[in-house]
Amino acid sequence: MVVDVLSGEDVVVGRKESTLREFGKRGTGFIGRVVMSKGANPVLGRRVLMDMSTSHVMLVLGKRGYGKSYTLGVILEELASLPFSVKSRTSVIVIDTVGIFWTMKVPNTPQKDLLEKWGLQPKAFDVNVLVPKSALPFYLEHEMPVDGYFAINTGDMGIEEWLGLFNLDLDSEAGALLAGAVAEAEEKGSYSVDDLIQIVRNSDAKPHIKKSVEMRLVAAKSWQLFDPNAPRVIDLVKPGAINIIDVSTFKTALGSASLREVVVAILGKRIFEERMKYRKVEEISEIREGKNISRMPLVWMIIDEAHLFMPRDRKSLSKEVLSDWIRVGRQPGLSLILATQRIDRLSDDAITQADIILGHRITSYLDIKALSAVRPTYVGESLDKSLASLPHTRGLAVLLDDVTEKLWVIRVRPRMSWHGGGSASALVKL
Repeated sequence: MVVDVLSGEDVVVGRKESTLREFGKRGTGFIGRVVMSKGANPVLGRRVLMDMSTSHVMLVLGKRGYGKSYTLGVILEELASLPFSVKSRTSVIVIDTVGIFWTMKVPNTPQKDLLEKWGLQPKAFDVNVLVPKSALPFYLEHEMPVDGYFAINTGDMGIEEWLGLFNLDLDSEAGALLAGAVAEAEEKGSYSVDDLIQIVRNSDAKPHIKKSVEMRLVAAKSWQLFDPNAPRVIDLVKPGAINIIDVSTFKTALGSASLREVVVAILGKRIFEERMKYRKVEEISEIREGKNISRMPLVWMIIDEAHLFMPRDRKSLSKEVLSDWIRVGRQPGLSLILATQRIDRLSDDAITQADIILGHRITSYLDIKALSAVRPTYVGESLDKSLASLPHTRGLAVLLDDVTEKLWVIRVRPRMSWHGGGSASALVKL
C-alpha cells in the first residue's frame, strides 16, 4: 500500500499540481485525516482536503453500516461551506434514496466535544429539501423541516421519456399513440397528464390500444410526479443551491420504469443538455473578456444506492444518462458522486472511470470480485485487497486518488450536522 511519510502539509486529492500552484487550497473541502497507525484508535496525521472546484467522478463504497451515507454528508457539508467565490459557481443535486439528508438542517450538538477535537463546531446547513407531493402532508403533520414538494414539469418530458416511462416502443401501436398524444399536447404549450388522457380518448386508435395507453396515463397521474406548474429542471440548478430530493417514498410501478430512475434520468438529461450549451457561453466569455463565467453553475449530482440507477445487468433510463455524465461530463463541468453497498451490481463504467474512490470496509466475495480490476500501476496491490484488509472501525476508509496517483488510508471527519443514517432500534432511553 502506498502511503506518504508524515509531514505537516495537508493532503489535497483530486487536484492537479498546476491548479494547486495557481489557486492553492481554495475550493477544497476538509473530509478527514490520514491514518498513521493501525488499531481501533489509530494515530491521525495530515488533513485530507478534496478538490471541489473541478469535475470529478467519485465512488463511495462499503458494506452496510460502515459510513457511506455519513461520508456523503461530510462531502455535502464541505460543498455547502465553500467560499462564496466558488460556491456561487456550483450547484448540488442530491438523490436521497433513504430520506436521511434533511437532518443537515439540524446541528450535531451531541458530538460537540468530538467536533472540537477536530477543530470544528456543530452547525446546521441551508439546504433545500424536496419530498414527493404525495408524502408532503405526512412530513408537515410531523413538523419535519422540508421546503416543499418535488415534481417533474411536463415540459421537461419529451416523447422519449414518456415511452421509456412505460417501456413502450415507438414502433408499437400503443407507443405510436402515446407519442402522437405527446406531440399534440406539446404544440399547445403547457400540458398536464389529464390533457394526454383526453387526447388519447379522442383518438381514432383501436379501442383496446386506447384503453391500454389511457390506463398507463391514469396510473402516472396517481403518482403525482408530473405537474405542469412545477419548476423546470433548469430552475432548480441555482448558484450555491443544495437541493436534496427525497425519492425514498417513490414506488416502483408495475410494468413501468422505477419512478426514482425517471427522476434521475430527467434531471440528469436536462442538466447535461443545459450545461453543454452554457459551457460554450463560458468559452466565448473567456475568449472575449478573459473571464470564464455564465449564468448556469457547475453541477454536482450525488446519488445514494447508485446501483439502482446504474445497474450492471440491465438497461435503464438513468443508466444511459449517467453514463454520459461519466464519459463527457468533465468538459461541461458535471460531477457525479455515486455511493453503493452493492458494488457487484454497479455498472463497470462507474467503477473503472472514477477518478476518486473512497472505500469503507467490504467483505462480500462478489463485491471484492467486482473491484478486483481496479489496480492502477501506481498502487502495489488491487483496491479490493486494500479494502478487505481495513480494520472493523467505522469511519476508516481507503482513498484512491487517480489525479495525484496515490492511495491513502484515512479517517473521515465527524459530521457538523446531525447524521440521519443510523439504524432504527426498539430500545429507548428510560
